[in-house]
Amino acid sequence: MNIDEIAGKTLAELWKHERVDDVLKVWGWKTKKKRGLEELINNAIGYIAMIKPRPSKTMLSMAASLCDFYFEHRFSSFERIDTHQYDPKKTSFIVANHYSHIDEIAIGYALVQLGANLDDGSFPSTIAGNNLFQKIEDGVMHTKRYREFLMKKLNATILHREFIDAEKLSKDSLDYNFTWNLFIKNMLIGRQSVLNFAGGSRMRPDYCGDFLPAAFNAPIDASGQQHILLMPVNISYETSPDMEELRHKGTRANGITMRQIMEYWQRNYGEFAITFGQPISIEPGTNPIELKRYAEKQVYSNFTIFPADVYCAALSLDGSMECKVGKALDSLSVKAPNFSRSLSQMKGDRKAIMEYGDAYLQRHFHMVDAIMEFNRLKMKLISKYQ
Repeated sequence: MNIDEIAGKTLAELWKHERVDDVLKVWGWKTKKKRGLEELINNAIGYIAMIKPRPSKTMLSMAASLCDFYFEHRFSSFERIDTHQYDPKKTSFIVANHYSHIDEIAIGYALVQLGANLDDGSFPSTIAGNNLFQKIEDGVMHTKRYREFLMKKLNATILHREFIDAEKLSKDSLDYNFTWNLFIKNMLIGRQSVLNFAGGSRMRPDYCGDFLPAAFNAPIDASGQQHILLMPVNISYETSPDMEELRHKGTRANGITMRQIMEYWQRNYGEFAITFGQPISIEPGTNPIELKRYAEKQVYSNFTIFPADVYCAALSLDGSMECKVGKALDSLSVKAPNFSRSLSQMKGDRKAIMEYGDAYLQRHFHMVDAIMEFNRLKMKLISKYQ
């Protein structure tokens, strides 16, 4: 089922109801504002146009070529762990942690190498907040339309935060939320896999990325008509490309700038890894809170530990540096299941880890404080979900 067919199916489902109250009852929502079903459908037509992706094979092919170059030259190594867990032939609701604007590119890049394809829906449509292409200039919020155009061409489904983040659900936000959930549900029924950063925002020292139960409503509803897997995925960076920005702002940053894009291309960020957790089938009537808890544990217990992580963890301990590295290594060996290839090659050699860690922080001296803060966040999550 292509995107236009999914949009048509979504609108057709609305026409089945006789009154707008019947539509909202499906989701357990109530409204005192009486209005006709036609008004809701007219709103839904506009919202679907705002939401739906417009994937282009040409654009995706160009992006894949750029990714090949980028990940080969900007990261010293890239590894995929437990790839046997992922089956591109099965429709998946992929849930991942969120560090950087390049997360969806990195995960998409890994899935393509494992057989994901745009033609059969196995290449996921990423749920992307529209704040990604918004920018505040002189106190006024501006939408950069070319960014929105490019995101849709790269198979992104756009989530408009002005409706989702509303403190009080207005008539418009009710209509949008209903249309959004119905559209995502029909994407999954149509065998289009979806990638969702269920925490709703990039992780930062003051926000650990707890998943939102509402993110799991659509796949639960879709599971009655299509077999859907919940696929947890962890993405780990030795240096997250956005960590310095998020550390300084302390709040969700709006937009992505050309300067950031240029910095992405200029810096070397060390190693990164993508780990596939244990997938489970989503059953009709499942409690979304149960799915949220399962996904969180699978995602956050599967961080990959890099040599720099061991070195950073050691800096907070007492004793000689060599002794501290040994203690950190012993502690992380118990807590964390995954170690990077380079750390495994060092075979716990404390001196090698010390030399690597010191050289790494010297090379990124302008980001040392940010690296340390994000390392503490990673260790906190590993301890919480181990």
